[in-house]
Amino acid sequence: MNCSVIERCQRSAKRMAVVSRGLMLTVVAVPVAAAIWFAFDKAPFESLAQARFGPTTTLNDAFQLMIVGLTIAVQLGVLVVALLQLARAFDGFSEGEPLNPKAARNLRSAGWVFGVGTVLSVILQAPFSYAVTMANGPGERAIIVSLSSSHVVSVFAAAALIAISHIVAMAAEVREDHRQII
Repeated sequence: MNCSVIERCQRSAKRMAVVSRGLMLTVVAVPVAAAIWFAFDKAPFESLAQARFGPTTTLNDAFQLMIVGLTIAVQLGVLVVALLQLARAFDGFSEGEPLNPKAARNLRSAGWVFGVGTVLSVILQAPFSYAVTMANGPGERAIIVSLSSSHVVSVFAAAALIAISHIVAMAAEVREDHRQII
């Protein structure tokens, strides 16, 4: 099977689009399954919360559960949008011409959404931690905000996606200029 580099790139891009969509499906399916599990048995989730936030932590208040669910849903929604943009970028790379402005735009959008999602995850730690501990007594409530190395790496990865998208866009312009000359 003798194929060109462009054909191999297109096949790889198709595979990566499928992988991105599979991750997107997983990001949606796992929390839905966890929510269904939580509806029937809260004990495992409460033990996780108690291990993290203290032995008096409970997950009983409806407002508390709404805030926790909302913060999780926002973060997962941003991740789904980022994975969708990434899948669209790979779709663009797998179409006729790998270097095209549409794929570059989708890659740039994915980078921005990943970056915003990372910053948002740091910010949403405060309402999440307060919501989980709001039923605790005075002195046992917590507001947690942390910046870990995974957040820093995520921001750098998002910046790399944005930079790569600019390079792809410039390469597409150069390729179009060469076509017009020839």
